[in-house]
Amino acid sequence: MIRSTDLIERLRRERPDTMAEIARIREAQRERGWKLIRLDEEAFAQAEAEAEKAVSRLIDKRIAGLILIGSPREQSLLRQIAAQVPTVYIGRDLASIGVASVSADDLLGARLATRHLIELGHRRIAHISGGGGAGAARREKSYRAVMAEAGLQP
Repeated sequence: MIRSTDLIERLRRERPDTMAEIARIREAQRERGWKLIRLDEEAFAQAEAEAEKAVSRLIDKRIAGLILIGSPREQSLLRQIAAQVPTVYIGRDLASIGVASVSADDLLGARLATRHLIELGHRRIAHISGGGGAGAARREKSYRAVMAEAGLQP
């Protein structure tokens, strides 16, 4: 039985992939008759403590679940939140700490992109790093592995 319930959508950055996830969330929410509560960046201010307070207030309102996008980032806080209310975190793989999450497969994505370029006949393929961003190291590792398998210099 599907019941009307409240969900929170936590939006940290306005990115196309995040916006696509939000569109799917909104579609599912409408189909099920759920109420969606969206908190913008200012609701969380700039500190994890503010995020924790905002989430606590929502939990106190007896929400049925949380969809967190990008914040909070503190793993102990995420575990604490998930222990209180069903939670899905979008943007980072948190299975290792027991929090349901949705994230990109960085290894597979970089592998497929690099192989595609090689199959098109390209031999000098550059990788532009994402720096210290989420998934950047995994993408570069995959790129380097595919280049090595093809006998090409990264």
